[in-house]
Amino acid sequence: MGLNNKITQIIDQGIPIEQKLQEICDLLKQSIAHYHWVGFSFRVHPDFDNQ
Repeated sequence: MGLNNKITQIIDQGIPIEQKLQEICDLLKQSIAHYHWVGFSFRVHPDFDNQ
C-alpha cells in the first residue's frame, strides 16, 4: 500500500485530529529516512460556519 493510501486511512479513522496528525508524523518518520520534521498548515474554508 502506498504512502498516500496509508495517510488517507489515518485521516478517515474516527479518532481525534491530534491523534491523526501524530500518526501521520510517525508514519512519515518511519517511511522516509530523511524525514525529521513535519509541519501542518490549516486554512478555514470560506463556507465553514463556525457558530
